[in-house]
Amino acid sequence: MSHINVPYTVKRAGFYYFNLRSSGKIIRVSLYTKDSTTALRRVSHILDLMKKSGETQIMEDLKIRKLVRSVIESEIQQIDVLFNNNEDLEDVLYRQYRKSYLERQFSGGLYDKDLDTYSIFKIKKICSSQDAGYRAGTALKKLFLSEDSNSSENILELDASDFTKEFFKSEEELEKFYLRVNHLKDHLLNGDIDSAEQIYLNLKKMIEGRRTFNELFEQFMRAGLEGTLHKSMSGGEPWDETRYKDVKNSFNLFGYYFEGTSMQDVTSNELDTLFREYLSNFPRRNLRIAKQNTIPELFEIVAQGIISEDDMVRGKTVANHYKNLATFYNYYEKVLGGNSQAFRFMNFKPANSEKRAVFSVGQVFKMLTCVSSLGPGKKWPIYIMAHTGMRNAEIMQLRKEDILELNGVHSIRVTEEAGELKTISSNRIIPIHKWLIEQGFIEFVEDCKEEYLFKRYSTSDRYLTRLYANFIKKECDFPDTDGIGRPLSLYSLRHFVVTTLRTKNVPDMYVKAIVGHSLSGQQDITDNYSHPDDIKLMQEYINSISISAESGESAK
Repeated sequence: MSHINVPYTVKRAGFYYFNLRSSGKIIRVSLYTKDSTTALRRVSHILDLMKKSGETQIMEDLKIRKLVRSVIESEIQQIDVLFNNNEDLEDVLYRQYRKSYLERQFSGGLYDKDLDTYSIFKIKKICSSQDAGYRAGTALKKLFLSEDSNSSENILELDASDFTKEFFKSEEELEKFYLRVNHLKDHLLNGDIDSAEQIYLNLKKMIEGRRTFNELFEQFMRAGLEGTLHKSMSGGEPWDETRYKDVKNSFNLFGYYFEGTSMQDVTSNELDTLFREYLSNFPRRNLRIAKQNTIPELFEIVAQGIISEDDMVRGKTVANHYKNLATFYNYYEKVLGGNSQAFRFMNFKPANSEKRAVFSVGQVFKMLTCVSSLGPGKKWPIYIMAHTGMRNAEIMQLRKEDILELNGVHSIRVTEEAGELKTISSNRIIPIHKWLIEQGFIEFVEDCKEEYLFKRYSTSDRYLTRLYANFIKKECDFPDTDGIGRPLSLYSLRHFVVTTLRTKNVPDMYVKAIVGHSLSGQQDITDNYSHPDDIKLMQEYINSISISAESGESAK
């Protein structure tokens, strides 16, 4: 029998799974068959049931969230005028008050006590006196109003299925919002400007968190063009046209998938689904099917599972989308003060993204021997990296106070108090390798008169990278890549530590704790370092790293 393409399915381990995006969510269920004919029959049955049950008519949670966001944004835009932040509305209110003022003047009531001042007039106009619960219910009623083309009245259309948990949660949220607005109004009328302004700022902060994924990503792209990204993302330089087009290409896909979704509603599961079920299965851009269909049509085609594996994008393309998403979340966290937890806790990782090579034990031994004759500002950072897997920046911003003794174990504390770190998980404690102690590292720290151990030698972010490129690589005659084409760099020392620990059968959660990788929702091992047994165990794992001239002898 010839091959049958089964729409709205994906295959996992040979089995067909029904796969459809409906009401803003992914519906996925096993069809319990590997036979395409059986799968096609069962898909038809599911689609028929969905149509009969009115699945597509049920109130979408996304629609509710969008309305709530719209109501709150509109209210806050009006409240802005009370704090001199909405000139257009200010002009409207001024004209209204001026008209009322003049009418009173010509009617002989200019000095009437009932005539509100301009300030009180604005407060009463902007902040309604209606009950907060009533206003919340009135706002959500818009969900059920449809316009009748033959009537000037709105028709109320209600269905029991519309009153979901999301509906009542949204009603509660709006009621709390209006209660805050009422409190703001009371403070203003009582002359307590400071308290009112604090409520106002909190409301502004709340609405900032409700901005959509697309709005924030577009802001990120504008910052890239203007060169106002964080220096760790672009070195402070504006994107060139090629870089912008590359990010824009990723955004076109992200933007369609997350259209209308607020940033705080984007979850790790949603991101995993986007990459695993869609972007990894997209057709290559040079194929006719990719050129002749729009992005929404391509998402639908991918959902139907009709793209053959040979026609799917390469891992490098998916890895590039992943890199652009990572840069965006980096901007969102470091520049906008947002939370990047959704990205950090993703389970999906690009399968074929380019990885750096790992130095062999012999190469690391050669490197340590090479730098042993250099000054302390050059040899100690390399020594530390080879025995801890710390990142360049983490080493260069070590302070004297970050070298401590915990439960009898000499340790290094990596903390954002000393300087910027890559992720939250980078905050950690690392026991100091016995080899470093034998070489005199503790004495070096004690003799240091500065707050920072290595900033007196250089404050450049590229200090160690240049040391490797300009001296170590040449002296040790290291190649540019390993045997399978992966690039060798100073960062390969970090991968050397990870690989060595895993070879020694160190549990993965401890490996991640040592090098500062995210634990994907597991309890952070570094949270328990206060327990003597934990720090002792970490010390044993660190000391299992043995660097020798391929002969098992300690490298000294």
